[in-house]
This record gives sequence, structure tokens and C-alpha cells, in this order.
Amino acid sequence: MPHIAVTLMVIFGFIGCALVLRVLAAAEGTRAPVRTAQQGIRAPRAMMDE
Repeated sequence: MPHIAVTLMVIFGFIGCALVLRVLAAAEGTRAPVRTAQQGIRAPRAMMDE
């Protein structure tokens, strides 16, 4: 293959990966927040066990 074709494939591949990552990051921001366990509730139990 000519060198220009390889160069263009690398450039377009890089741009494509950047666009995919940008779309994934935008989708992550619109997702509902995930609720996590509260650490403050577990700490007193551990202290009472001692």
C-alpha cells in the first residue's frame, strides 16, 4: 500500500476512536447515579464489636 494510505488509515482510526470515547463519555454523564452503600452506618457496628 502507498504510504499516504497507511497514514490516512492511522489518522482516521485515531479520530474514530476519539469519537467513540466521546460518545461513551457523554452517555456516562446522562446515566442515573448509582447508589452506593453508606460507610457511616457500618463503622459504629465495627466499633461496638471490639
